[in-house]
Amino acid sequence: MPLRYGIDEIPPVTRVRTTALHGAIRALEGRSLLPKYTEGLPGSYRTRLLTVLPGGWLEIPYAIAHYAAIDALKLPVSEQVAIGTAAAGSAQPYVTGALLRMSREMGVTPWTVIAHSHRLWDRMCVGGDISLDRVGPKEAIVTLYGLPYARSQFFRVAIRVAFQEGLLHWCRKGYVTEIGCSNTTVTLREAWA
Repeated sequence: MPLRYGIDEIPPVTRVRTTALHGAIRALEGRSLLPKYTEGLPGSYRTRLLTVLPGGWLEIPYAIAHYAAIDALKLPVSEQVAIGTAAAGSAQPYVTGALLRMSREMGVTPWTVIAHSHRLWDRMCVGGDISLDRVGPKEAIVTLYGLPYARSQFFRVAIRVAFQEGLLHWCRKGYVTEIGCSNTTVTLREAWA
């Protein structure tokens, strides 16, 4: 699945869905990390981020501040995975709800879902782009473009977990590894059985 834009014409992400951010904030609260997270936010961003509801849109400076505040906590990767899993659990039904319902009625595979990646991307981001390259019968390289917070360790852990959790709806085992990142891109390898 190619990019919708030329590589030099990809618009940056300007807004994101609040669903995953809300899930991460609730997971931080459940781990008694909310006060430290709040301290890491710029004062003018605190109220907006702490009162965010799932399903809305949030301007990109808030998302950047959110990921920076979680990175500042210097959490071990295992804790980031747990928080990312909680955030993915919040966002998955929203992002792939129709496909999940379809999969119960017919044999949906990860390739079926991959064919809808641009549409799924647009449910979560305004701007940016996604490409997928088939590298094997059950393996793909996914690159996310235009993300101003791509350098955030927590974001990269959380997006990897979200993709892996998504795969598990349509296969027995799913594996997602990060194979590269830049200031605005993240590249993942997906494999499943």
